Amino acid sequence: MKQPTKGAASAQWIGASDIKLLEEQNIACKHMLAEVLKKDTHNAQLDYFEYYQNRFLELDEKVRRLKADLQRFETPAAYHLHQQQHITAAPDGLAMSIKARYDELCRDMAVLDNAFHTYLSDKLPG
Repeated sequence: MKQPTKGAASAQWIGASDIKLLEEQNIACKHMLAEVLKKDTHNAQLDYFEYYQNRFLELDEKVRRLKADLQRFETPAAYHLHQQQHITAAPDGLAMSIKARYDELCRDMAVLDNAFHTYLSDKLPG
C-alpha cells in the first residue's frame, strides 16, 4: 500500500498528487474491509467493522474538503492573495490551513491504518 512520502508531508506546498495518495490509502482500507465482510460477518465483530467504516468515511469527507480548498488555492484569480498569505505566514492563510490539515490527515490516516491492520491481524488471523 502506498504511503504519503515524508517529503510530501513536510513540503512547503501540498499538491493534488499528495492528497491523491491519502485517498488511495483510504480506498485500499475500505476495500480490505469489504473483503473481510464478505468472508467473515461474525455479529460480535460487526461493531468494530462499523467503527472502522465510519472512520474511513470521515477521512473521505476531510480529504474532499481539503481538495476543494486546494482547488481554491490554485485558482489563478486568488493566487496572489494566497501567495502573500503563505509568504507572511498569516495564521488564517489558506496555504497554511491546507498544510496543517494535510499533515493532520497524514497522521490520522497512519494511526487508523495501523489500528485497522492490527485489529485484522489480531482478530482475523490468516
